[in-house]
Amino acid sequence: QHTNDYCLSLGGDIHISGKRPEGSWVVDIETLPSTQHVSASYMNAKTPYGIATSGTTRSKALKAQAHIIDPRTGTPVESDYSTATVAAADTTTADVLASCMLISGTEFAEDMIAKGYARAVLLQEKSGSIKTLGEGFLITDDSRSIPYNT
Repeated sequence: QHTNDYCLSLGGDIHISGKRPEGSWVVDIETLPSTQHVSASYMNAKTPYGIATSGTTRSKALKAQAHIIDPRTGTPVESDYSTATVAAADTTTADVLASCMLISGTEFAEDMIAKGYARAVLLQEKSGSIKTLGEGFLITDDSRSIPYNT
């Protein structure tokens, strides 16, 4: 049987099409430990779409190590953000743009949204500050049950 309504996990990245029986798909985004009571989710009525997160570090053998190399310098990226989550028309685009946004910053993220390559971007600083661009991300402070100031 064929369906246009699905949510497919691709090892961390997600591809979504259509709706679930209860309504639109809602994707929870993992927030950094420094944002203890803050939760993030993404919901967009436009489908299909892909969503992917990239980070500046990864854990290997319980040690943090650089994850993204800045092609301009050949050294680990020095970013204002620890992670970038991107929603785009497809998962491959979301994955590539998430890494590029950590290298190139907020101005690049805004440009990719303006040009229609990305639908929305969520950027997390090590301090716990979260910035959203575009539409579809919902940030809430669970300790106060009110929207989080982004």
